[in-house]
This record gives sequence, structure tokens and C-alpha cells, in this order.
Amino acid sequence: MPQILKKEIKNKILQSALNSFLEKGYRNTSMQEIAQNAGIAAGNIYNYFKNKEEVFSTLIHPVLTRVKEIFAIQSKDLPMLNTEDRMGIAQRRMEEFIQVYQSNRKVFVLLFEKSDSTKFETTKADVEDSFAAAIIHAKNDFTSNAATQEQQMLIKAFASAYVSGIISILTEKTDEALKLNVLQEFLPFMRTKLSDSLR
Repeated sequence: MPQILKKEIKNKILQSALNSFLEKGYRNTSMQEIAQNAGIAAGNIYNYFKNKEEVFSTLIHPVLTRVKEIFAIQSKDLPMLNTEDRMGIAQRRMEEFIQVYQSNRKVFVLLFEKSDSTKFETTKADVEDSFAAAIIHAKNDFTSNAATQEQQMLIKAFASAYVSGIISILTEKTDEALKLNVLQEFLPFMRTKLSDSLR
């Protein structure tokens, strides 16, 4: 079979899987259903993917990779930055996170809202933990007092609210322009709270 045709069939499988996963969830989607909706024989799907988990992983891999890059803590760079620059890093991370959504809306929703019963179901919690760790790291490095246990708990709760809030807004089933308007109100409020947490 020509390589172009193979790629076309693989893309049809992925598109079918994406639609089915979004509609029914991972657990309730079968390989047979994915193949049927892609217009191929059920047995033929296994020439492209060994199982449903591999299909799911292939779909979310580019988004997951980018999200991990955004929230990676690069502590070697942090000591050289002033307070304003440090705040800018947190703000840019959130803006880049939103850009991931804008570039890959359906896959973003799949990863953060429809990944139950997969090995990726903790992604949202992992992002929240990474963001909290980055804030705590910044607080410890750039203020005269390291974060107390109480402050660390507050920062973790804040990071969870910040990330969950963005995901909640972005995954609403409503007009995209409305989502962006709500984000424009939410982000400055959260940035102010972030600034307070680093003092």
C-alpha cells in the first residue's frame, strides 16, 4: 500500500478516535467503533495501532509534550531574574498554556477532561503540582524567608485554583470569544494573587 494512503488511513483512525473519545469517553469507546467510523475493517485498525491506549497516546502526545515543557522548572535561570521578570515567567506559562488550547482545542479537552481510565488521568493534577513547585521554588529563592508549611499549602491551593480555573473556562461548551473575555478577567485577578503569594 502506498505510504500516502497509509498516512491517510492512520489520520482517519485518529480523527475517528478523537471524536469517539470526546463523545463517549475512553472507557466506552471500542477499537471496533473507531475502525467503523474511520471506514475501515475492524481487523485493519491493528495494522496501525496495537490497542486503544496507543491510539489515545498518539492523539494526546503533542499537547502533553508541550504542556510538560511549559511547566518545567528551570531553576538555573531563576536566580538571574528580578521580581518583575519572575512574575512574567508565571504569566507567560499561563499564556502559553492557553495557546496550546487554541492550537489544539479538541485534544486539549481530551487530555484534561476526558482522560479518565487512562494513564494520563492525573495530567491536570501533575500540572497543578508543577506550577505549585515553581511558585514555591521562586518564593524560596527570591524572598528573605523560605515558604513555611502553611504558605506551601496556600500556594498549592492557589496553583490548583489557577490551573483548574483556566481549564474550566477553556473546556466550557460555549462561544470561544466569551471564553477569552472571561479569561481576560480571570488572569489579572490570579496574577495579583500570585504576586501576593511570592512576598
